[in-house]
Amino acid sequence: MTTYDDHLAALSALRNGTAVTPECVDDVSSAQQTLREIAEELSGPIAAAMPEPPTRWRSDAATAYAEALEEARGSLVVVARVMTQAEGALGSCAVMLRARLDDLEAALAWRPSS
Repeated sequence: MTTYDDHLAALSALRNGTAVTPECVDDVSSAQQTLREIAEELSGPIAAAMPEPPTRWRSDAATAYAEALEEARGSLVVVARVMTQAEGALGSCAVMLRARLDDLEAALAWRPSS
């Protein structure tokens, strides 16, 4: 239930520039979508494009190259995992911001009873 104090807090947030805006919620959702797409690319097409190491190597240079490729492949897996976690965190942030925006709108719409 919205109260007079909620209404004053909402007005204060607007005045101070700390109020959640629909644009802020949209920006977080957009960033979440971007992270999701990058994580999917890293997990899918980019990871699939990495060559598989052969079973035997003809030189020390080829062995070093294979080791570097394997390290790069492992790094891609880690980055994709971190991006997926960040995307989930942004999803939680978007939900929280949406709730704050709803609370702000309710507080601003509140009218004291006479």
